[in-house]
Amino acid sequence: MDERGVTTFRWKDHRAKGKTRHKSMTLSPQEFMRRFLLHVLPGGFHRIRQG
Repeated sequence: MDERGVTTFRWKDHRAKGKTRHKSMTLSPQEFMRRFLLHVLPGGFHRIRQG
């Protein structure tokens, strides 16, 4: 992240195989936060990990 916002970050595409599995993406700060907050649980909730 810099003064302009989130520039580039790496992520793993679990649907892809081989070298194309790791990808990079550039997003605006608002879109980055929106996507990040989709993974945050509300207060009082507990994460249950499936195995």
